Parts: sequence; structure tokens; C-alpha cells
Amino acid sequence: MSFVTLGARDLERIRAFYKGLGWEPGVDVENFVSFLLGGVVLGIYAMENLNEESAPGLAADGGWSGVTLACNVADPEGNRWEIAWAEGLEWNENGAVTKFGDSPRVVRR
Repeated sequence: MSFVTLGARDLERIRAFYKGLGWEPGVDVENFVSFLLGGVVLGIYAMENLNEESAPGLAADGGWSGVTLACNVADPEGNRWEIAWAEGLEWNENGAVTKFGDSPRVVRR
């Protein structure tokens, strides 16, 4: 985990709250503020902007949590990495995917 972003319904209020704890912002712009906390970045993003970027089509007032979690990786060719959940995945005791979709494939090691 390298980045946790929270959607803020009242960005100014939550920005002031975390600054009031004595936390120093790393980035502090109009619709986003971030804090480096022990090797993990806590980002606070205006809910409407986070909703547009991360959950388009879902209501920010109940359609999703307004929280994103990221594991950032270095890729010299600019490929985008993500952590995702997909319905229908099954894993073995080693954490390897053994089934995805309709066709089971058993992987044993």
C-alpha cells in the first residue's frame, strides 16, 4: 500500500482538521491535499473529482465508499498497474488464481 485517497464532501473542513493535527501537507492545491505518513501517502480529494476519476457513473452519496487504495509501481514504459477484484476468481492455498470466468483450470504446485 502506498497511497490511500479519501473523498471529501467538505474539503476545506477536512484539510483544516488534518493540518490541525500538525501534519504538514506534501501537495496542497485547490481540490486536493496530501500528507506523507510513515511511508504511505494519505490523499484527500474533493469527492466530486474523486468520483469522476475513480467511480464514474456511481453516486458519490451512497453508490460507493469514496475511498481508493493504491499500490504504486515503477514501470519504464508507462504501463498502468492496478489492484482489482473480479467476480469469479478462485485461488489456491498459495494465492495463485485457479479459475477465472466459466472455464476452470486447476493449478497445483
